[in-house]
Amino acid sequence: MPKKLKKTGKQGGDLFPDSSTLNRLRDHDRKLEAEIAHKIGELFQAAKLDLTTLPDGGRARPGDLLFKRTDFGQERRYIIDCVQEINPATVKRAYEDFRYSLDMYKRQDFDEYWLVGARSVGNPMRKRPENDRRFRALDLKELEALLATPKSKRGAATTRIGKAVQANEKEINLAINGLILQIDARLEALNGERPNSDDGRARVSQETSDFERMKAELERIREMVAAFKKSKASEKEVVTATKTFRQGVEEWWTNKSGEIITSTAKGAVLVSSIGLLALMKADSVAAITAVAAVVNGGAIQKAKQIGTAIKRLGKQALAADDDGAVQ
Repeated sequence: MPKKLKKTGKQGGDLFPDSSTLNRLRDHDRKLEAEIAHKIGELFQAAKLDLTTLPDGGRARPGDLLFKRTDFGQERRYIIDCVQEINPATVKRAYEDFRYSLDMYKRQDFDEYWLVGARSVGNPMRKRPENDRRFRALDLKELEALLATPKSKRGAATTRIGKAVQANEKEINLAINGLILQIDARLEALNGERPNSDDGRARVSQETSDFERMKAELERIREMVAAFKKSKASEKEVVTATKTFRQGVEEWWTNKSGEIITSTAKGAVLVSSIGLLALMKADSVAAITAVAAVVNGGAIQKAKQIGTAIKRLGKQALAADDDGAVQ
């Protein structure tokens, strides 16, 4: 408990705190807020999320802590302001500082502002003043529940691709690594070519671009698979990355089928790509047809088994999930 405030002879005996008492009160408040920040840090650590301590930015940049996360390939930044209590006064003060910081700068370095207190007292004003979706106030229990949401859904894959990733993670990573090695070898060969004609140089440039794009998409899938395994990426992000790669492979086949059929190296890359998609339950009629064309030297119409496969996959397409594993 703070000491009694000194009595002065002024103002008819009113009580006024002296400077040393004010300093002790401020130090006490800072200590309590530091303890709250520590508890917040423990909650984020349990949720496997990283926090950064922010320097004092005053009203121009309120907040004590920062955490970042990636949503749909874009980084989002969340400022956390630590207080002892969530009450009308703290919410009003925090929202005013939040609005002041928005008015001061046209470009913001955060997407949401969270006021977090050890507890909520009484019946504070609305926790989202003016229904501002960038501002929220919550106590430690509410924060714990919020951070626990991803953990409760861990392992609950619902799409064909998500389930395949959970079941075949090691095999998928091996397939990706092997395919990247094939692409690197192809890029190295292209880098060694020195065509004299404009057409030749344009061909090398286009092929290099195709393989570099394919490699980047594979690295993205590998990154999302690893993050999904650790519950740091959503199932939707894995599905999106896989679909993007599949679309690129199919477009490559559509535009360059003649070259792919007559090139051993390109044909091998195509077959390995479709093999990876099959492992991830993301193959399609177009993809299977492309592989059959390569394996059979382009004689698609003569291969009865291809027609059978297409019919089978067509039936599966009708019952496929929303993840588009078969189209």
